[in-house]
Amino acid sequence: MEYPTSYSERDNPVLKRRRTFIACNRCKVRKRKCDGHTVCRNCSNANKECVYEGTVSQKSLLEYERYIETLQLKLEQTVHKLEVAEQKYLQLEKQVNSQAPTILNSALLSLITQPVDPVEYIGPGAFISMVKALKKKILGKQLENETFHKKVDFSFLQIPEKLPENSVILEKGFIESYFSLSRSRYYFVDRYEFDTSILGKDPYDRSDWESFVYYAVVANGCKCQELREIKVFPPPSVYFSQCISYLSRAKLRPIQQIQACLLMALYVGRTHDVTFNIKAWDLSGMAIRKIVQMGLHRRQPISIDNAVPYEFCKRLFWSAYNFDRLLSLSMGKPFSIPDYAIDIPLPLSIEDSDPSTLHFKDNLCKLQKEQERNPDMKQPISLIGTLVETSKMRRIEGEIFNYFYSGRRDGAHSIIFEGLLNSLETWVSNLPPRAKVEEVLKGEECYEYFLLLYHRARLMLLLPKLTSDSFPGLPRNQALTECRLAAGGICRAYKVLFKGSILGFSSYALNTIFLAGVTLLYYLWNQGDSAMSNIQQDIRACSSLLLVFAERLPEAKSNSELFDNLADTVENGNNNGGSKSGNGASSIEQGYKSNTSNISQHSLDNTSLNFTFDDDFWDQIKEDMITQMTTHR
Repeated sequence: MEYPTSYSERDNPVLKRRRTFIACNRCKVRKRKCDGHTVCRNCSNANKECVYEGTVSQKSLLEYERYIETLQLKLEQTVHKLEVAEQKYLQLEKQVNSQAPTILNSALLSLITQPVDPVEYIGPGAFISMVKALKKKILGKQLENETFHKKVDFSFLQIPEKLPENSVILEKGFIESYFSLSRSRYYFVDRYEFDTSILGKDPYDRSDWESFVYYAVVANGCKCQELREIKVFPPPSVYFSQCISYLSRAKLRPIQQIQACLLMALYVGRTHDVTFNIKAWDLSGMAIRKIVQMGLHRRQPISIDNAVPYEFCKRLFWSAYNFDRLLSLSMGKPFSIPDYAIDIPLPLSIEDSDPSTLHFKDNLCKLQKEQERNPDMKQPISLIGTLVETSKMRRIEGEIFNYFYSGRRDGAHSIIFEGLLNSLETWVSNLPPRAKVEEVLKGEECYEYFLLLYHRARLMLLLPKLTSDSFPGLPRNQALTECRLAAGGICRAYKVLFKGSILGFSSYALNTIFLAGVTLLYYLWNQGDSAMSNIQQDIRACSSLLLVFAERLPEAKSNSELFDNLADTVENGNNNGGSKSGNGASSIEQGYKSNTSNISQHSLDNTSLNFTFDDDFWDQIKEDMITQMTTHR
């Protein structure tokens, strides 16, 4: 027997048979035993190519190598073309940069001073359009002879006027006026940088850009002071002409171009002239387009080194966004940027500090990262908090404007209406307590400003509900009561803002007050004597505010006189049983008639109007706004 030999082979692992787990393609076809080597013995003996399933043949490898060589050659050729193009671009960029300041400044100056088309489109959803429709309905005629804007003399822009000898002292006051009224809402200039890099320099050492910013801030502050005090010396045009003269020579970086557009837009937007308001909208649109071009509306990477510039970009963007939205809403113009294109976070509500310290940068970076993780995180009370809350409200106002004035008619109306109403209630409920705001800000911001934003948006949302074709969701009588509350809130808020010397006296404010006043008078006609105790103080506030505007704005005189005459007509009608309810009304003559005597004769006579409210009043206003595509002449 030969068992010992078998046992020996089995015990020696070297002599064990190897098992092949894979065979090459040729051995599989020929059903031959394959040893599994890279080139198996069968293929080697037959001098054939040995290929395994899932592997690449030698021929395929050669084809791939040739293809890669072709791609490498094309890549080298493309890189060479790009290098040539880059050289040409750098040469062209050098030429353009040398001319860019001149091109930009010429464009801005041309935009401000060029003649405007005599027929300017004002959208049907604008407060201006609604006020014009109200005047047409109440007066019973087209307002063909009413002057909405005066001819502007641009000669002061050509030759800068001489500054007074004590201008430095006056300018410090105007600078404080600008930052107290504008910094919390329109953060176009960083206060810390302004104080250290511009105000702290000798005027002769400032660059053209720094001098432009200095006089732009002074001009805007002087304009604010003029609106509060009616007259100031020197007039704002003196400083505006100075800033324009420096702008013509300044070399601006892209972000400085944005600041320049916004600073000039802020000034021309406060001239109470429709022509200038339209130019302000154009200027803010230029700023937004430059922002989009630079990508400042998009989220940026967060780091310690980038924390301070990133936060300034956030403040600058949302300030431009708020200003552009305000102008668009007031004139029914398209928004320069839609909300869906924006993903940059809101600014952090923190006070300005020295941005050069490592502690400030580190703390700011941590807060930015926390905000990215939790966008709704609770923030402290500060002046920048006003900018944050205003930005939130502008988004809601944009949604209201887009929905109600887009002509949309579907079954989801009541659902969307409730959603917008809930957004407003959520916004106002999330505001910090009045006492806390007043304690922290110490008079630098007025709590009534937030209430004004709330009531104005509610009035914008609720007024369409007064028409007969309003959708379900809110009964018409309840809508009228809610409109009365919003209109009264507007008048009370503006009254407090005026007493606190922080009322901006914009055209938007003028038309908002007039619209609120007419709403109150319509409510008085509808409800009769029972409504007088609730709205008497609000009607007086509206009359007083319109008088204040009439002292500062020539075209506001017609609004003031018309409102007082309308109030007189409603009072006389109610006393004679002419209210809808048939009840007599208490006299409100003491509240407004004293104001009428102080207004000089304008386009209206101080006599009773041949007009009475009716149930279809708001339907006719709506029809006029939609069908006529309102224009200003």
